[in-house]
Amino acid sequence: MRIARCITALVVCAMAIGTMQAQESGSNDKTRIIEAFLDDTPAIYGSNLNFNDFFSESYVTAKVYADDDSIVTKIKIKKCRTLPSGNCDRYSMKTAEKLLKESSKGAIRSLKWKPGKSECGIIWKPRHNHIIEKREADAGLISFITGLITDETKIMLYKYDCSTFISLRIDSTGTILDTGHAGNIFWGTKGNGSTQHSMMFKPRFQAPRYMSEWKQGLYKANKQLGNNVQQIAGELNGRQFSGLAGGEKDICIEINIDTSGIEIEESDPVYPGGTTALKEYYTENFRYNKVLRRNKIKGIVNVNLLIGKDGKAKFMHIEMHEPTFAYEGMEPWYRIEKYVWDEIKRITKEMPRWTPGRYNGKEIDTECSFRIRINNKND
Repeated sequence: MRIARCITALVVCAMAIGTMQAQESGSNDKTRIIEAFLDDTPAIYGSNLNFNDFFSESYVTAKVYADDDSIVTKIKIKKCRTLPSGNCDRYSMKTAEKLLKESSKGAIRSLKWKPGKSECGIIWKPRHNHIIEKREADAGLISFITGLITDETKIMLYKYDCSTFISLRIDSTGTILDTGHAGNIFWGTKGNGSTQHSMMFKPRFQAPRYMSEWKQGLYKANKQLGNNVQQIAGELNGRQFSGLAGGEKDICIEINIDTSGIEIEESDPVYPGGTTALKEYYTENFRYNKVLRRNKIKGIVNVNLLIGKDGKAKFMHIEMHEPTFAYEGMEPWYRIEKYVWDEIKRITKEMPRWTPGRYNGKEIDTECSFRIRINNKND
């Protein structure tokens, strides 16, 4: 997860600035070939990573359309073949292939092209054991941007661990000439010990009503942060930061959203009578059928529920592992597990309503989990 997070952040910055230093190699009349090293990303601020931790040699072909001034007006990626380095999982590779196309567009835009339509091929080469010089972003700039993140945004992001990426074009005096918002990344959730796979750089449009409850929250938080960063971009243009002086450059910086100073009214759902009453409810209402009695089953079950805004409990799933259970007989384990699953599902459906969880003054859907012990009543 740590590797994927760092590499993803690196690729997002490269995508944002679009100034990969690409070199042209041999070309013919039909196709212009560009060679670029995977770690050739000098404009990325505050990073000592390189793309070789993520990619092996990769290939991209594209159609490029330029105007009469040789400026690119349109790029159409035809093929993208990405070879993994072996240090990433399937989810990361799928993301990488998508982002490599955007990085390729940046390399293409940095060059001059013949007016009209051209063919282009980019060969991304590995350069192993190469270390990018680590540079620190200007502390004054980071502090200035952080101070413009509104409390409204922090409240929306309170449950998420996320960053926003801002691209900057700077002159030799350290004056910001232009600012752009590269996107936001949500790394996971806080508070409940779980981590969700996250997106998003620029999320695909999808009507919130078609999303899950979790994705709806992420969609809204991403939109709020994006709007705030657009306001920040307007505040940055024309400002001078001495720590950025020293030559014209394009950079991309990552701003981690710190919500530690925000106080949120938050409470977990409560079963009538508390946790003890909850466990008693399950043990007293659990029916032992012939299979369970015959096998004299004993063990611990982890129960996972979703408590709705209306206090109604919805069964999600249980976890029970064969080695932790004592049972006799020749019954297949899957049959025993199915009977326990169905019985707990039935009990949950009939249980009284909870006091729902609350967040920032509103009732919310909340996941909860607890352990119960089941014993054959004949023992």
